[in-house]
Amino acid sequence: MIRFISLLSLLFCSVVCAQDVNRPSYSFTPMGWISTNFRIFSGAYAVSSTGRIAVGAISSPIGWRPYIWDKREGLRMISLPTGWVQHSYAYDISSINRFDHIIVGSAWSVTERRTEAFVYSEFELKGLGVLGSLPQPISEAEAVSGDGTVVAGYSSSPIGIQLFRWDNDGMVGLGTAPRPNGEIRVGGISRDGKTIVGWTEYTDPTISEPFIWSHDLGLQFFPPLDERFPFTHFTDVSADGGIVLGYGQTKNGIRSFWQANRPTPGPHITMIRIPSGWGVLDMEAYGMTSDGQSIVGSYWNTSQIAHTFFADKNGQVYDIQERLENAGIDMSGWTLNRASDLSDNGRTIVGWGTNIRNSVPSAKEGWVAFMPLN
Repeated sequence: MIRFISLLSLLFCSVVCAQDVNRPSYSFTPMGWISTNFRIFSGAYAVSSTGRIAVGAISSPIGWRPYIWDKREGLRMISLPTGWVQHSYAYDISSINRFDHIIVGSAWSVTERRTEAFVYSEFELKGLGVLGSLPQPISEAEAVSGDGTVVAGYSSSPIGIQLFRWDNDGMVGLGTAPRPNGEIRVGGISRDGKTIVGWTEYTDPTISEPFIWSHDLGLQFFPPLDERFPFTHFTDVSADGGIVLGYGQTKNGIRSFWQANRPTPGPHITMIRIPSGWGVLDMEAYGMTSDGQSIVGSYWNTSQIAHTFFADKNGQVYDIQERLENAGIDMSGWTLNRASDLSDNGRTIVGWGTNIRNSVPSAKEGWVAFMPLN
């Protein structure tokens, strides 16, 4: 009997120990730079659903350039046609499969003097054009659907800056801001491309209307989070289009929230809890998992320095840098300022921050963090 129990104990230990060895651990990886002389910015805007690849923009001797980052190859530039280099950015990525990814962004053409939205894969880069022929044409692609077939962004047009939706049939304008001289910005798009969320911008930075465009209802603008302050952004949407992420001005500062995009039996809006003792003045949520259950963003406390947070709908909110440090990661010199996006399982997070060890301490350097969270 004793021998039998011992054998069971050994078997149990071997299984548990193997699980411990194979369990992913916390990690933090700076993305680095491509030039030692132009260390200004290398921020990551988005990460693939699997967490394997990040995209963003980096400063270089010839202007801002879009990049791809993965753990194996590190930072590498997206190849643009001759003349389409300066002031170029990669804003979002869709993973079609393990090897094929669709990346969207914008690039400035030196020869044609225009900014144009692009779609990039490992095989080709395609310019998307603009809505109408104008003296100063501009378009930017800011979000791509989960299957990579639908792109959303904004474009100049004869009636002003318009929200656009692009697919293989071309670019279609979806409407303009409700106030004169307004611009449209895209926060996110659903997996099937039938729901787009975002916000408006004006010369007055205190005014911003959130919007949802849907295939069934068209472009709809929504009331602000707090009716006393006309400033609210919708920054992301779940894969099924049912949950919207955002932040808005309130009497207590900027606060972040989830909002149901469909009739639900529960609350229409759920505020993100702020832990006691953080001294938060403002909190802005930027990215959400595909199921809408976890989010990342930035917060500012009395120090007026941006920090990063992770939150889930169970009410758990963490400071990302503090959680990494508690896991034994050496974060000496770093201050994580922005968490832009996270993978579908919520474990891989990307963004940017400052590192006093850089030759330019104020430079914003991209980073990727892995947090098991369980």
